[in-house]
Amino acid sequence: MHLRSISGRIDHDHRMLRQNGPLWTEIVIWTSVIGTFLTVTGLYVGIGRIALRRRGRISPHKALWY
Repeated sequence: MHLRSISGRIDHDHRMLRQNGPLWTEIVIWTSVIGTFLTVTGLYVGIGRIALRRRGRISPHKALWY
């Protein structure tokens, strides 16, 4: 094996984690909660941007950059 492949290796072996059922359940639940929160936040910001577009203001910048 190359040194580069050892140092940059991402461990995809979840057997140890999946054997600990309560820990695995907590990780799945909390990552789902975080994902849901980020999705709802993105929808809120996106809908807010659409509402600003109706009032004529799309960007917080005064002029376009180009």
